[in-house]
Amino acid sequence: MVRYSVLASGSTGNAILIQTDTTSILVDAGLSGKQIEKAMHEIGVSADCLDGIVITHEHQDHVKGAGILSRRYKIPVFCNQKTWDGMEHIVGEIKTGYQEIFCTGDRMEIGNLALESFAISHDAKDPVGYCVFAGNTKISVATDMGYVNAKMKQRIIDSDALIIEANHDVEMLRIGPYPWHLKQRILSDHGHLSNETAAEILTEVITANTQCVHLAHLSAENNMPVLAHMTVKTILEQEQFKVGQEFDLEITYPDKPTKLRSVRRR
Repeated sequence: MVRYSVLASGSTGNAILIQTDTTSILVDAGLSGKQIEKAMHEIGVSADCLDGIVITHEHQDHVKGAGILSRRYKIPVFCNQKTWDGMEHIVGEIKTGYQEIFCTGDRMEIGNLALESFAISHDAKDPVGYCVFAGNTKISVATDMGYVNAKMKQRIIDSDALIIEANHDVEMLRIGPYPWHLKQRILSDHGHLSNETAAEILTEVITANTQCVHLAHLSAENNMPVLAHMTVKTILEQEQFKVGQEFDLEITYPDKPTKLRSVRRR
């Protein structure tokens, strides 16, 4: 049995809690330490139980609280070397023995959780997604991506729970207030996934084992929760997926955690 909650997701901060009965980790810590502690408290979990913080990439909305939590609770921080080089000035000093560097693609173990990192496409130094395993139960985190190729799909396919980016509605982005250079960046191969692209990817990676899909990193300016959910649900149902029967489709939030959900391989 694995429990997890998306504590926050969006441009203001990202953090995901994944835990078993004996091990708890954060995937990213992009809010302040106090905000992460508060979000965890809301779902009945204390931050002093954390055994590791694993980082996807060095942008502030993914690493802001990593340093303070590491120092406060003596938690090791895991990332690749280029990500560490990019975030060191944000997170500050990590105590000796609490900085864990891995190579992208490595498999590592934290308690009874096994993690596999995989390369993604984003405007960061060496960004990664993660597949987290507890026995044969699999939770995948795939956000902040400009596109997803066949190799990435192969990594996240057959997840029991999948947290995937649905950042923007293309038309809202095109007519919205962002300057053109920022719109180009978001739409590029190193930017973010649209609702439609996320749905198309899901049609290729959802299997009979998939129990829940969470749409993450929704833009406050270029998306709406109801629109993201409706767009993805419509495309999935057009491809004969039974949303709400075979699996749940849920939204994540920038300012509140999702419920602490349990999942295990069917």
